[in-house]
Amino acid sequence: MKILIVAPGVPNRFHRIRLKHIIDALDPDHKVTGCYLNIGGSPSSNKNGEEHIESKSRLLSVADSLLFLAFPQPMEISYCYSPALQEKVRELIPLHDVIIVKRLRALQYVPREIKIPVIIDSTDAMSLFYQKALASVSPWQKPLYFEEWIKYLLYEKWASRHFKNWVVCSEVDAYYLKKILAFDTKIWVIPNVVDTKYYSVNSTPLKNIIVFSGLMEKYVNQSAIYYFLERIFPKIKNKISGVKLIIAGPNPPKKLLSYQKDNAVSVTGEVPDIRDVISKASVVVTPTLIGTGMRNKILQALSLGRPVVTTRIGAQGINEAVKNSLFIADDADTFADYVVSLLTNPSLGEKMAKKGRDLVKKYYSLETMRAKYNEVIGTIVK
Repeated sequence: MKILIVAPGVPNRFHRIRLKHIIDALDPDHKVTGCYLNIGGSPSSNKNGEEHIESKSRLLSVADSLLFLAFPQPMEISYCYSPALQEKVRELIPLHDVIIVKRLRALQYVPREIKIPVIIDSTDAMSLFYQKALASVSPWQKPLYFEEWIKYLLYEKWASRHFKNWVVCSEVDAYYLKKILAFDTKIWVIPNVVDTKYYSVNSTPLKNIIVFSGLMEKYVNQSAIYYFLERIFPKIKNKISGVKLIIAGPNPPKKLLSYQKDNAVSVTGEVPDIRDVISKASVVVTPTLIGTGMRNKILQALSLGRPVVTTRIGAQGINEAVKNSLFIADDADTFADYVVSLLTNPSLGEKMAKKGRDLVKKYYSLETMRAKYNEVIGTIVK
């Protein structure tokens, strides 16, 4: 089957990892063509099949966001405005059997009157994310987050009146969307997965190393790491001499970089291969405070054989079997105690990490995504 995937970013192993996994999962059974928007910089794609990439500067994207601020579409959608990509998608549609739209902000490139089946992989319920984030952002951000919440709520409702097949990565997002979308919308849950062959154990951890990774321009990651630095890490340092925290991921803000005044903290920025950083960890931490969907970073860490301490929100979307291989704490004291226990008892971390890797291979491999996506495609393409 010929599948056209349309996305507001180029697939790679760090930023657009679910997009890459969808392509990797479908590629053996189908002919996959990608149409992607690249905003700023050079696209770093791990190429699979045929690709069409339209580029746009960050400055123009910001200008579009401001220009369309008074319009009803969310600012994120205006940020990704691209007549060139829209034209390319329209040109390619007649050559394909099904379209997968990765993220709602890519739906603008697909004509509403399209005759072939369309799957919207929104991954998360975006209005739910902004609704949850609204309570914790700074006062100057609240008007913007409130506006995005309302605009995404209206946009999701509108989209479901015209496009009936949706995919999300967790039951939480599916439950929410079932309440707000058009009654005849079909919603499938296809969880995030991990390439367990790529993320395989090939080294032993270093002593007393804690790792946090993520896209550091994202509020969900900033709020998590600031919470860890300010509420949890001091408790750990009081009990473990020589402990080190490595924070890895592109675009760290100046505030985060300033924490390096503490010699126990290292902020790497973007790294060539995130596996090298995670593999150093005695413990991987994911102290997520807000968010929807699933955390890829947890699946990656478990696949690499590293123990994970997280929150209930961080573990959201992961099934109960895999959750039982995690250390989950919502208060700073318990979170710190779990990290200290793993640092002082490496055999405990090794035992839990092995259990987690075995379960991830069972429930969250590329084969899981392949089977579930083929089931959806087989249902809607007659």
